[in-house]
Amino acid sequence: MQKRTIIFTLALIFIVGIFTFTNAQNTTDTNFENGVKFFQEKNYSKAVDNFTKSIRSNPNNVNAYYNRAASYLYQQKFPEAITDYNKVIELDPKNINAYNFRGYAYMQQKDFDSAVKDFSAIIKIDPKLVNAYLTRASIYTQTQKYKEALADYKKAIDINPTNDTTYIARANSYLAQGKQNEALADFSKAISLNPSAGNYYLRARAYAQMKNLTEAITDYSQAIKIKGDFADAYYFRGILYLQTDKPKDALKDFTKTISIVPNSHNAYFYRAITYERQNKLEDALKDYNKTIELYPQAAGAYNNRGLIYEKQGRDQEAIKDFTKAIEINPKYAQAYFNRAKVYEKIGNISASQKDYKTAESLK
Repeated sequence: MQKRTIIFTLALIFIVGIFTFTNAQNTTDTNFENGVKFFQEKNYSKAVDNFTKSIRSNPNNVNAYYNRAASYLYQQKFPEAITDYNKVIELDPKNINAYNFRGYAYMQQKDFDSAVKDFSAIIKIDPKLVNAYLTRASIYTQTQKYKEALADYKKAIDINPTNDTTYIARANSYLAQGKQNEALADFSKAISLNPSAGNYYLRARAYAQMKNLTEAITDYSQAIKIKGDFADAYYFRGILYLQTDKPKDALKDFTKTISIVPNSHNAYFYRAITYERQNKLEDALKDYNKTIELYPQAAGAYNNRGLIYEKQGRDQEAIKDFTKAIEINPKYAQAYFNRAKVYEKIGNISASQKDYKTAESLK
């Protein structure tokens, strides 16, 4: 019987866009169909087993190799995925998807030269495919080959001058090169093409990186105006309010972030800091406790909670927290210094001197 079968692709975060590929498959291959079913159920190991059986019965089944490769990718078995994509390309030399995801696998293995070759192969097959230029440009940026990256971004803009994504990508490349004015021009161009919450947010991040805090706050506010539940925009605007000595505004933003993302340990951590600045120590303690509950490796939360305990005269609890912070981060100079002060306060001079010495060596 005839059945239309989707050959699956991965939604890869840092590859700019994905290349979709479908194929009509005449099949009574139960192993292949079971592989598809297990893939859809995210049972990738069983999907591999069934696609492997399908390949044994038909060694030239390009779809089985392709789907098995995708199953390997989801398990982060990159060498195995590459081997299968090699076979797909051998059987179907113009399979853009196979080059795309083999390139991704090479990137995961830090084999950037091979990844560049794969995206170059895609461009040779389809010279108008903007996403291939953008992905290759991102690799060039990551490997600090900025001249090549800018050439690819220019080509992508020549092909489609109204694609805001290209301007955003080039702006980030400019930032990596320290070319802030050029980056801002591209962020602004992207906003003129698509005044989305995401684009305002990205320009805000750039302004913040450049210490233009007023402009950053303005852009975060615009992003929030467009998208009222934009948790990251509230969170980062809250941090800027803290930096500009506006704790009441910061408190509102961190509280809003928590209402949108209740498990945001970072929002609890910075709200605790905000409470401290308002001298609301019990509220700060509650938030540091919640931070630690959500993220037990939060060395900063232990350190800051220890400081509150020390202020409250709870010296042993303070020592315990500073010790935990040091256990998590053995190079945490401030935690050693804080513990040294408490040891000194309670008369443990030898322990105090040892911690002071360690703190000084870590500066």
